[in-house]
Amino acid sequence: MAAYELLQWVPYSLPTFFDEQLASECHYTKMQRQRSDAALAIWDDEHPEKSSAELAAFRQLNDLNVYSDNIFYSPSRAKDGGYTKRLKEHLSSGNTQRSQSTFRPDRPARWRSAK
Repeated sequence: MAAYELLQWVPYSLPTFFDEQLASECHYTKMQRQRSDAALAIWDDEHPEKSSAELAAFRQLNDLNVYSDNIFYSPSRAKDGGYTKRLKEHLSSGNTQRSQSTFRPDRPARWRSAK
């Protein structure tokens, strides 16, 4: 019934009044799901996911094992450009060892970028 109520506000989507048989066959739910999926697909096409430079720098620092597993992305630090600054410092120093914790080879690839 909830799907039917959502669909009744869409012009020309319902050719008839509520039908119990159609409801029992999930007809209205399928129609609402198709309508919703189509709207989400259009929105996704119009708004592609964009990664900020700070998030990219954080991921690169994570790939370089500069940060341990207990350090997470911080929007407040990103706002100040902290990750790009740290990445520049790390790359300019030529340091290839982890700077804040002990290296763990079994570390999950939580933030690793696809290669």
